[in-house]
Amino acid sequence: MGVIVTVYNLELYVKEALMSAVNQSLKPDRIIVIDDGSTDNSRKVIQDFRANFELVTNPVNQGVLPSVITGIKMLDTDVVALLDGDDVWEPNKLFDVMDTFNKDDSIMMVLHNFKRISKDGSLIPGVDITQRNLNRINKLSEKMDQDELLKDSILSYKGVWLGSALSFKRSKLNVEEFEHWSLTFWGHEYSHQDQPLAAYLIASNPKDRIRYIHQELFRYRIYGENSSGSSTTLPKALKTLQRSKATLIRTQSIVKQLGNREDSLQRQEMKLLEVTYLEALYNNHWATAFKLFVSLFYEFWTMKERIKEIGRFGGVLILGPTRFLKLK
Repeated sequence: MGVIVTVYNLELYVKEALMSAVNQSLKPDRIIVIDDGSTDNSRKVIQDFRANFELVTNPVNQGVLPSVITGIKMLDTDVVALLDGDDVWEPNKLFDVMDTFNKDDSIMMVLHNFKRISKDGSLIPGVDITQRNLNRINKLSEKMDQDELLKDSILSYKGVWLGSALSFKRSKLNVEEFEHWSLTFWGHEYSHQDQPLAAYLIASNPKDRIRYIHQELFRYRIYGENSSGSSTTLPKALKTLQRSKATLIRTQSIVKQLGNREDSLQRQEMKLLEVTYLEALYNNHWATAFKLFVSLFYEFWTMKERIKEIGRFGGVLILGPTRFLKLK
């Protein structure tokens, strides 16, 4: 088992993340830590942490996707597990993941459930949209093929948490081909790492399977500075949308290659349209925003989403994007 820990300006959290990787009940064979050009004290915290891992330091920030590719190229272990430098694994995470892989040679990817924690590490009650979808998949798995449910959710952006829950067989990924493909499209420095990687594995290994463990095997930290935190400033909201667009462009190209995923492709196209709408709205491009709003209203959004987006459109129109996001 090989572990890749990605870090960018996470001085407050990276020590806890590293401790959770090192203190696994099943010890990893190798741990690769990629410091992606941090400008805070992350590198010093990592260097002061006395444990057996390999540190790679990027002189400038390259983005999480190129950093993960660097780590994968360094590993020759059977299985690779990803860990974001602000998340925390439960002590039995690697044991349970490897136990799942060992039960079936056709499994290429293992995912699992998670807990949400705040900036200070306290548990956030309730479940988010991703967890609701995971609960749905877990229940439907009693009657339907779990593998197909997971693949459809990943390719259609219906909500399957990857990130620090993603482990895969190294032999199933042609990393040179994946690297070439991932750098072909606009915005590789902005793209998330997990969604394109999972989609690529699905496309490259159509007969192999994905398994989901319903146990909560990691703690996902949500706070203002990370991509799932509340976008209370206009620059952060636009940056989050930029990352979403770069990720969608990559996964959309994979879905097109599969050829038999029309429903997934249609949903991807609508998600990309939604991001474009929000960019237009927050940049005060009113004509474009209104045109996309009408299209999404009738073709994509649920009734609950329609009500939410009416409020957003009206709020931005009255208050302006900067004040609306601050009050939201």
